[in-house]
Amino acid sequence: MDLKLGGIFVAAGYISRLAALYLLIWAPKTAVYLGSFFGLAGYAMIFLTDDKVPFIVAYVMIQASDISAALQIFIKDFYDDVGVMGHMLRRQYSVKSFGLVCFWLIGGFLYNDSVTSVALFGAVILILQITVLSIYFSLSIRLKAVKRNEAVKRNEASRENNMNSKEKKCLNDINTKEKSVLADNMKN
Repeated sequence: MDLKLGGIFVAAGYISRLAALYLLIWAPKTAVYLGSFFGLAGYAMIFLTDDKVPFIVAYVMIQASDISAALQIFIKDFYDDVGVMGHMLRRQYSVKSFGLVCFWLIGGFLYNDSVTSVALFGAVILILQITVLSIYFSLSIRLKAVKRNEAVKRNEASRENNMNSKEKKCLNDINTKEKSVLADNMKN
């Protein structure tokens, strides 16, 4: 392959990555899933064909599956403290870098066997990525609900702390009446 043509395809791969990052700004979860599925389809294309054109197209598709920027967006959901979040982002980057080294080492050994072995390995990694992302997204929905409930409780506690004694007595009377009505309804 001509070096200029190779450079064009590498640039197309990075354009694919940039498109995924741009989508990440507006719809992070959608961008991660689409990128992961495009990457999985790219590895499947390499695995199923020996032709150079699908290989190049697959390379461009695989570049959309880079989710390291997404991880930095999603980690903000879990940490309110900026110091802790900064520490966790540094840890995430270190683990990601170590994972990339392992991925390239294993890929290099597999490449000696065949390109399809590398494609199968990449597909397995992306299937794991999609599985872990699905678990994460389901947990983040639960986390948001818990944070919302905690905020409601803090607001109620703050409101009760700001009441004067007359307002507190009225609120206690209402709660007492509600409890007695509930008890009467349960007896019937």
